[in-house]
Amino acid sequence: MPMLFIGTIAGVVGEALNRKRLLVTQLCVMAVSSSVLCALAFSAQIRVWHIALGGIVAGIVWRWSSPCVDE
Repeated sequence: MPMLFIGTIAGVVGEALNRKRLLVTQLCVMAVSSSVLCALAFSAQIRVWHIALGGIVAGIVWRWSSPCVDE
């Protein structure tokens, strides 16, 4: 679902901003998101909504990276 709603905005922003900086930012967001999920899992504090939120963040970041990679 995030890909459907964010697609047009991501295309416009991907064309307007520095693609290299945008990709580095996206990778950092994904690393932080994955690290938080990993820490929650190892501490046995993870809940279903944590996983759902991680999936939403991953979908949004993945969609934002598509216009940067496609040239």
